[in-house]
Amino acid sequence: MSWVELKNEYTLITKKAQEKKPFLKNWIRFTELVNKSSEKPPLAMETLISSIKKLEINKKKNQITIFDHGCGAGLKAMYLAALGYKNVYGVDVGEVNYINILLKKIFNINEQRFLKTDGKREPFKNSKFDFIISSQ
Repeated sequence: MSWVELKNEYTLITKKAQEKKPFLKNWIRFTELVNKSSEKPPLAMETLISSIKKLEINKKKNQITIFDHGCGAGLKAMYLAALGYKNVYGVDVGEVNYINILLKKIFNINEQRFLKTDGKREPFKNSKFDFIISSQ
């Protein structure tokens, strides 16, 4: 499974979310692609996933909190959410509210987990996260 293929499907999802159009069929397709890639993840995710899996010794997937600093469009965070790591958060200097729309529609999460920020001060409490991603 190529990262480009996953990115293309995710781009369709985010575009539809921003335009307030239905995207759940695209999300199902994205999730299918993610699950197909889970045995041999794309290089962009391979190290992250192997590191996060080490946390599963002490916590279940749905209990692990992940913070993506500089999340961009949220592709990595939503890839992880599709794998079952649903406690994903992120900040970026660009607009990210559509990721909150995705979380609400897909997982029924009303909390604003993705925020636009200058990147100098994080809007989340200290010690909230088990794993932090920053891959600018």
